[in-house]
Amino acid sequence: MAGKRKGRGLVALSIATLVGVGILISLGNWQWQRKAWKEELIGTIEDRAAADPLPPESWASLSCRPLNEVGVTASCEFTPIRLRGQFDHSGERHVFTSIPREPGGRGGPGYAVFTPFDLSTGGRIYVNRGFVPEARKSPQTRPEGQMTGEVEIVGQIRSAEQRGMFSGENDPPANIWFLRNPREFLNAATVDAATLAQWQGPGPSGLEFYVDQISPIPPGGLPAPRASRIELPNRHLEYALTWWGLAATLICVYAAMVFARLRGKDEDLPDPHPGSRSPH
Repeated sequence: MAGKRKGRGLVALSIATLVGVGILISLGNWQWQRKAWKEELIGTIEDRAAADPLPPESWASLSCRPLNEVGVTASCEFTPIRLRGQFDHSGERHVFTSIPREPGGRGGPGYAVFTPFDLSTGGRIYVNRGFVPEARKSPQTRPEGQMTGEVEIVGQIRSAEQRGMFSGENDPPANIWFLRNPREFLNAATVDAATLAQWQGPGPSGLEFYVDQISPIPPGGLPAPRASRIELPNRHLEYALTWWGLAATLICVYAAMVFARLRGKDEDLPDPHPGSRSPH
């Protein structure tokens, strides 16, 4: 009777172990696939960052879809480009940010300065001209950096940030914003159709995209252009090995338990030669 109970227990243990090992191996395989995807993503970003900027006239013929719709590899994200046009400093927007302090003390809390840029090829786009510390938020504190006339800049195409559950609430009267999103800068739901048309082409829509300026550095150094930086952690190999290691551990534990149960079952069997034992 005890042997039957042990047999049923062994079957249940085997089924549970098989299911557990299958799940753990599947999780490891999934992380391995994620590793390949992440490596492709990092490679795409690095290749685009190292590429020569597209010429200004190419902007009007670009067809781009937002990052949140198609992902990095199928989007124009981080594509370097030269743009020619004029800044409209009256529409400057300040997005709260914080950057690591650099040699010389620049960094910490401050603002990314977004300025409308009238393209020589037609249309408008917001340009993130770079970082200013909190004390230099007002354009009056950095007048030499307010570039006038036609200029040529180099930047990277970026998709508008999407509002999430924890996104901060903008403060338009104080010109403080928390998302890099042209629709919010413009309050696109309330502006007239003619104004919206200025932002919608030709080329990538100024409502869905903006440009991170890389160069030139303006007179006085502010706003300070910063190349887009994205650091994507790639620990998927570590995660895959962890799941596979757990699967191997579970198999070892199962083998030890089976061995212990089978050994215990043998010890429960009656001695076929009870009289052969020497007396104590």
